[in-house]
Formats: sequence, C-alpha cells, structure tokens
Amino acid sequence: MNEQTTSLPKRAMIDVLIVGAGPTGLTAALELARRGIAFRLIEKNPQRSPHSKASALHARTLEILELLSARLAEAFVRIGYRSPGSNLVLGSTTVHTDYSHLDTSYPYILFVPQTETEALLEAHLSELGHAIERGIELKALTQSPDTVTVQLQDARGRVEEIHARYVLGCDGAHSTTRHAIGLPFLGKGYPWTAFLGDVTVESTAGKNGFSQFTNERGLAILLPFQDGSTHVVTIDTAYQNSSAREDLTLDELQESVHAILPVPIRVRDPRWLTRWSAQLRQAPHYRVGRVFLAGDAAHIHSPAGGQGLNTGIQDAYNVAWKLALVLRGQAPEDLLNTYELERHPIGKQILHASDTLLNSMLKPNMLMRMGRNLAIKAHTLLPPPRHVRSESLSGLSISYRQSDRRSLWLKLLPGQRAPRTGDRVPDLELKPALPTAEMSTVVRLYDLLRPAPYSLFIALTPKRFEQDQQQIMRLLESLKPYTDRTIRLYVIFEQGPETIKHALPVITLLDFKLQFHHKLRTHHGSMLLVRPDGYLALHIPKLCQEQLLTELQPWVMLAQ
Repeated sequence: MNEQTTSLPKRAMIDVLIVGAGPTGLTAALELARRGIAFRLIEKNPQRSPHSKASALHARTLEILELLSARLAEAFVRIGYRSPGSNLVLGSTTVHTDYSHLDTSYPYILFVPQTETEALLEAHLSELGHAIERGIELKALTQSPDTVTVQLQDARGRVEEIHARYVLGCDGAHSTTRHAIGLPFLGKGYPWTAFLGDVTVESTAGKNGFSQFTNERGLAILLPFQDGSTHVVTIDTAYQNSSAREDLTLDELQESVHAILPVPIRVRDPRWLTRWSAQLRQAPHYRVGRVFLAGDAAHIHSPAGGQGLNTGIQDAYNVAWKLALVLRGQAPEDLLNTYELERHPIGKQILHASDTLLNSMLKPNMLMRMGRNLAIKAHTLLPPPRHVRSESLSGLSISYRQSDRRSLWLKLLPGQRAPRTGDRVPDLELKPALPTAEMSTVVRLYDLLRPAPYSLFIALTPKRFEQDQQQIMRLLESLKPYTDRTIRLYVIFEQGPETIKHALPVITLLDFKLQFHHKLRTHHGSMLLVRPDGYLALHIPKLCQEQLLTELQPWVMLAQ
C-alpha cells in the first residue's frame, strides 16, 4: 500500500455492493431499494458524463422501467423522442421496421440521451432515500463462502474495507470487478474507427425516426432527440487511417455523412464530437461465487441495432430482483444461478445479431451490396418476417425458456401461440369483481405485478366454478404459507361473477375484455405464476394442487 494512503475504519456487513452507477448499476439499485435491501452504489467518476452515449430505449426496457415505477416510465416517455420504428436505407431500397402493431404500451423506440437517463434514474433513487457514492473506486476483493471482502479507495487515496454478501459489477467494458474475479473478456476488437457527434441536422433524413444508411463509403446512423438535436454515428472507409484518440472536427463529420446519405445534409452546432472504436466481447460467466457482472462489464458490441443500453438494464433487473428475494428469505439461493442461465445466452444472441447486422452494412464490394439489398428486400416483403424483426429489436421476443426454445419456424407461423414458462407476459386490463378503495376501476396487470415478489393467477369460468368449488378452496388453503409473505394470489374470472354464490378469500378480478384468456391462452383451471420482471415462472394448465406446490419449490422459500 502507498505510504500516503490511510485506512478508514471497517464498516458493518451490507447486503449488496454495486460497482458502477451508469444505467445498469442505477437500475439494480432502484430494484434493491424498493425491496428494502441494504446496499451501496459506488462510482469512481466524480460526476455524471455530459455526453449522450447510448440513447435508444426499446419497448421491453420501458416495460422494465414501468415495473420499477409507473411514474419513472412516464417521466422517460415525457422527455424522450418517440420513433415509430426504424429505417434501413440501402441505396434505393428502404426497409422500415414498424413498431406500431406490437402488443405493448410502448410501441416505439424512445430516444433519450444517456446523461438524461442517468439523471432520471438517480433522481428516483434519491426519492427512495439513496445516493451514489462518487469518487469511490473498487481496488480489490476476496471471497469466502459467506461474504465478499472489498477494498475501496476514495479520491483522496483513503482505503476502506467493507464486507458484502454479494457484489454486482456494473463498471463497464474495463471492469475492475471482472478483473478481480479473474474472468477474461473473450472476443475481438473491430478494425475501424467511428465518428460520433451530437449536432443539429438540416436534412429530410431521419425525420421519420431512427434511420441507418449505407453505401460504398460505409454506414451512418441518425438518432433524433426530443429537443431537435440528433446523435450521428458514421463508420466511413475514407477515414480509417486516423487514431481514435484524435479530435474529431465538424468538417470531418459533415463530409462523412454527406458522402453516405442519399439526400443533402448539413450538420451544425455540435455539442459533442469524438472518435470511437468498438469491440465485440463477452465474459464466459456472469457469476463467480458471490460476484455478478451486468451490462458492459459482461458484454460489449457495436451500436448496430441499438441494444447495448437495453441489455444492461435488463441484466440489472434480472439479477436484482433475484438478489432481493434471496436476501429477504423469500426465494432459495439456487435462484441466483438462473441469472447466468438466462442472461448469458441473451447476451450471446445480441452480440451475434449486432455483428451480423454491422457486417452486412459494411460490404465494400458492389456486387455483394446488390445481392444483400435484393435478399433483404425479398425477405421484408413477407409479413411474418417483418413481425419477427420488430419483436426482436424491441426485446419483446426475449424468452427464458431453458429448453425447447422458440425455433424460427414457430415464430413465422401465423396466429398467437400459448405462452410457456420463461415467456414474457404482455400487459392487459382487468376489473375488480368487488371494487375497493385500493382497486375500484380498471386495473392493469403490470400494476398488480409491481409490488409483489410473485403473482399467482388462477383462471376460472363461472360455469365450472360451482362443480370445482371444493377443490378450489382446498387449493387456496394450501397456498396460505406462500401468500402470507411471498406470493400475491388472484382469481381471474372470464365473465362476471353473478353466478358465484360464495365469495373467495382472495382478490377476484374479471377478464372483462377476455384479454387474459386470449393473450395468455388460458382456460378453466389454468394457473400462472408470474415473476417480478413479467415473465412466466410457471404455467400449469389445470387445477392440480400437488403439481403446483412441487413446481413452486425452485422459486419460493417457505418461512422457517
């Protein structure tokens, strides 16, 4: 240790140390905070970056933010630019991906500069009584079976030793956390340098939302913001001899976008100009002992498709709700193993998709570009592939099925298929059978999911209820040890309860639009356990008490 470094006193054990206060770390902190978990959120940078960086928020990410807080999601929508889809311009061919048909409250791409994203998340964290500890850096960590001992250093060189039950590394591509647990960052660096700029654009290009352009010179991406400025990215073959460390000039960016875009364009009033080199890398594991990685600390890729920020936020929420339930004694410790099982394959898929998209856009040979354009145009003439593309880019098609994952041919089949364990549950509207002060009118499913560790829905029909009433009451009685602290239970009737003579000892809701029935393909006796992140933990097709209690065990811990 440096002789000038002084040690600070040891602190008591905390539940979770979050390293890195970008969108990924802030999302994890918000979920832990609202569930009453003791944590610290540290960030080595003394202040928030003023630059836009990652800016695209897709539908599934906005749903995650809504599950954290409806008011938080509303704040994002209020300040963001809503793009109805995306445009890919390949010479004379334009491929439009339309989000308007998506089954979500957010059928668009929302563009918010990353600095504003962080400001909104930090303000909400402050409202929950927590703050970022800036100027604090992770220096080292060691693990034992029960705890992680961490060395932290502040901006003045003072060292503090703390003990945490778990550590979550959200500290970016050069993650100190990842290095401390000895994980490599497998992959490659791209052999090109990109131009980035936040500027005012004078052109018809990009006026219809998120747009990508490509020709023999390279690739240009335009992301509009609500204030009228635009985030511009180019990868230009004519500018690949310069170092990523050189300053970028407005004239260079102007010449680059003018050469790539098929319409006249002028850029002015730069807020930020820089050069940037991307990499394609992923850690082989997202967990080592009691240490987890999320966001850029676990995976990085090119900006093609705009998935980086979204993947990090979804990583963070996935691991944070699981940590919270385990630490509160509401779920078994083995639940934490599902974080890597679920999110590592998703990260791998996104890296592959991003790399494939980028390489297809940077074809230097004219014949190769012509063949690519013809193939893409033919592919996009069919409605099913268009639907698959928008679901994939929006994140709504992400599934955590551990086996028999959706194959491509299943995705291309018309019509709606019954969701299965690991699938996303779309939002929908229900009505309380007996209005209360808390629930008097139409209620949204995501509002029901937000406060509960888990939500269990039992679908019934009035005609079948009378004959199965005794079985249903026995089932409800058997669930009491779970519903007291971990599961919020709801009975959903497809129609009004006029024929039901006996009130049930649980919250009873009406599927008055038959959305629950049609979207989730339920019938009398269907039992669905929904996770905090809106994915199905269980989907049991019939009233079977023994099967339900058995399949609950990996998800729920009974009170000792």
